[in-house]
Amino acid sequence: MRYFTQAEADEIAVLAAKAQGIADQISGTLRKLKQCSPDSQQWNEIDQRYHLLRAEYFEVSDAIHAIKERVESED
Repeated sequence: MRYFTQAEADEIAVLAAKAQGIADQISGTLRKLKQCSPDSQQWNEIDQRYHLLRAEYFEVSDAIHAIKERVESED
């Protein structure tokens, strides 16, 4: 079984920190969304921001999983 190299572990740590930052932003965005009327312009802007953050989060998550899969395939 192959373990992560130091470079891979460092990359995962950076990506995980980025994912945590995005998750924090998503949480704040959802709190703002709860305070808005669903039919307001502000709701639409905040909802759009939420979906962009969510997509960014999944990109980072996919990058972490790609590293893991690469390591497992080299096993």
